[in-house]
Amino acid sequence: MNDSKISVRYAKALFNLAVEKEILEPIKSDVELLLEICKIEAFKEFLHSPIIPISKKQQVFKGVFTGSVNQYVVDFLLLLAKSRREVFLEIITLDFLKFYRDLLGITEVELTTASQISEKSKEQFIEMLTVLLKSKIDIKHKINESIIGGFVLRIDDKQIDASVKTQLQDFKKELVK
Repeated sequence: MNDSKISVRYAKALFNLAVEKEILEPIKSDVELLLEICKIEAFKEFLHSPIIPISKKQQVFKGVFTGSVNQYVVDFLLLLAKSRREVFLEIITLDFLKFYRDLLGITEVELTTASQISEKSKEQFIEMLTVLLKSKIDIKHKINESIIGGFVLRIDDKQIDASVKTQLQDFKKELVK
């Protein structure tokens, strides 16, 4: 089965459960926590290890997450391990958050600048994008000093590159011609 189909099905199942039980916000918070934990290299190795038996993975899930996250999330993790789908956990969390944003009409935007920007500037970006996209905006700000100045704005699969680095590269190409 296609990996993306697997992750979408599991994410959709957890999402539908959260909506049905009217606990979408707490489950979303737990899923965000899981996503952060999935970025830890040792946890990735644990999930992907074929040597660790299912029962041990389930023990770890129970021990680490019981009391920290909603019981439905713990049960979900146990189901993933039982079904040998725990390796898809990170992708499942990303798919869940996409379903959440789609339900609430939120567009995720990534803004990259060379240095920290003020809250006022960030709010201006959000206001402008809210009007342009006719959507609520969830902005993620990243700093990448290599762009020198300006900004790179990524919306879904579109990118607006107004960085000094790109402008200099374009200028160099023109000079070479």
